[in-house]
Amino acid sequence: MIPATKEQRRPIPVEENMVTLDDKSLLADFAAKFGGKTLFYRYLSELARAEFIVRREGKIYEGPLLDVVVDYGVVAQRIINGALGEMLGFGRIQVDP
Repeated sequence: MIPATKEQRRPIPVEENMVTLDDKSLLADFAAKFGGKTLFYRYLSELARAEFIVRREGKIYEGPLLDVVVDYGVVAQRIINGALGEMLGFGRIQVDP
């Protein structure tokens, strides 16, 4: 199978009601942890090239392959027992996958 060229590939559809992240706010929060602005955007480019995320007009959307690498059962439990749980006043709770 011959891989499709960039011209042959269709853009990934982005719906208006999708949750997005602003790449500038993500940069402000995490650039230092990733080694600066240049490396941060290089990592984002790699994620976009692998189709884990979609970047358009300064926004980051979920890509079609993100579900392949994210175990939502583990992530949900970490979010609820982490900062969100503290903010909402929850104790440690078990989330069924």
